[in-house]
Amino acid sequence: MLRPDAHRPVSKDLRNLSVPEILKSGDHARIAAWRAEQAVKRSKDRRGT
Repeated sequence: MLRPDAHRPVSKDLRNLSVPEILKSGDHARIAAWRAEQAVKRSKDRRGT
């Protein structure tokens, strides 16, 4: 039998970063849209536009 803490932890905080709720939602269409939006945002940030 597994210990209770061997399952999914209550908090996924790592170095003050947390998993966005959208990723934990399980809604694959919304996750895909969110990831595409994040990719565009990252590109703009890196290009300085």
